[in-house]
Amino acid sequence: MLATVACLCVSLGSISAQTRESVPEPPARSDAGSWDGTWYHVSRDYKIALWLRSVDGHVEMRWRYFHNGSLEGFDTAWSLQTDYVFSGALGRFELTLDEADAATIRGGWNWRLAREDQPRRETVKFRLYRILDGRTAVLVFDEYERVVGVPESEIPLPRQYQWAFIKASNRQVRWDELPF
Repeated sequence: MLATVACLCVSLGSISAQTRESVPEPPARSDAGSWDGTWYHVSRDYKIALWLRSVDGHVEMRWRYFHNGSLEGFDTAWSLQTDYVFSGALGRFELTLDEADAATIRGGWNWRLAREDQPRRETVKFRLYRILDGRTAVLVFDEYERVVGVPESEIPLPRQYQWAFIKASNRQVRWDELPF
């Protein structure tokens, strides 16, 4: 089972020369496990942690991002939004959770960075669902728009259009405790 998860992380997390059409679908959705706890995704370029909890039957999320190369990073806390400064420019990340059930979360984000030389705007709609034994989840990009620069140029859907998240713990683990 562990080998299957490791293989899935590599195949979903670092798709290189493949096109969107040639990327295999992840395993079927699983009702095993629960959302509550700490989840993480690691790529060569960035790290993401998700903290999920159930409050009165609703899923709440906290999202933390850190880019390894540029040192851009932020933490939404439980409000799902944050303002931050990167290279002297104001950034804003807003996450929305549109619906959630026991095994799937649908949502999106709006992410803006107001740099004079290279402004950036990213809008995403996604599905996040658990697979296998419920300790792995896949975030699938259903819609993706990224516009950068002056004049604006649209960047197409990335080849890496699915991210695998691994559940670190059923509890809220600190960022510095995560295995990356």
